[in-house]
Amino acid sequence: DTIHTLCYQLYSGFLFLRFFAAAILTPKLFCLSETYPNERASRSLTLLAKLVQSVANLTTAKESYMRSFDDVITDMHGQLRSFIDRLIDVPDERNSEHRVKLHKQISYDGCILISGFLQKCKLSNIRYFLGSIQTGITFKRRFFELTSYLLNYYTDPVSRVLKGSILLSDISHVEQMDPEALGFKYTIQLQIQSVHDRETKYFFMIASTLN
Repeated sequence: DTIHTLCYQLYSGFLFLRFFAAAILTPKLFCLSETYPNERASRSLTLLAKLVQSVANLTTAKESYMRSFDDVITDMHGQLRSFIDRLIDVPDERNSEHRVKLHKQISYDGCILISGFLQKCKLSNIRYFLGSIQTGITFKRRFFELTSYLLNYYTDPVSRVLKGSILLSDISHVEQMDPEALGFKYTIQLQIQSVHDRETKYFFMIASTLN
């Protein structure tokens, strides 16, 4: 039983400490608030984070002034175990399409790290690309959004018609190309290799600046 409890503590302790408690303490950094909390609100959030972390650790409150919450913390231990059980209960077989859909759902609810227009070209054969430089390759202007999980690109930021998504975990190599290769100063090459797709794909983006 001790080892079983330890397993739950390892999962929940890390998850709550790095994400949930951290988001409670610094909501602005997690896009939950537009401003930093004042001193009084910060104190309340600190107490709440301590309470949540005590639940995650499957213990009771360490501080004497929080002992009155011990019954509440103990009552939530069962709910926490059920939550962890559901969290780690995932299918063994998960293809790229399923992972893209999953990460899209997460990224839509998450933070956009950076966005802007870029010229892009996507090819599955690097030799074709290099051999066609002289004849000309069509680059399309797309609106890109980078999240913690995905690189999404749309027709424009207004209509937001999604044209494609790239899982960051599928990007195996990133390189800035020689300006003489295409005649553009800032050309970035992405090499994409999905775990469930043997074919290596190449994605090229042209930017006006690297800032």
